[in-house]
Amino acid sequence: MEEKVTQIHDLGDDDYELVAPVSILVQKYPGDDVVIARFPGLEVFGEGATDAEAILNLKRAMLDLYDELAKADPDLLGDLPKGWLRILGKIVVKA
Repeated sequence: MEEKVTQIHDLGDDDYELVAPVSILVQKYPGDDVVIARFPGLEVFGEGATDAEAILNLKRAMLDLYDELAKADPDLLGDLPKGWLRILGKIVVKA
């Protein structure tokens, strides 16, 4: 498996901003045409045929998770989703 760490500096949507660059993990498995981009700390990933496509899909997944958790009643969230919301709340700002 080929693995590298890179950073994203935006979320690909003008309605959201990243407070600071975020380190992500990009993985490609030998013999597989799929690239997976992951954000450690969240159970969210993006996949695609290229690094760029996987990273774009990761950004979309992060925004979907952020929107879903931001709308939820925090008292009804379990410990894991509360942790994800805490992480996302520190790095994502709705413009």
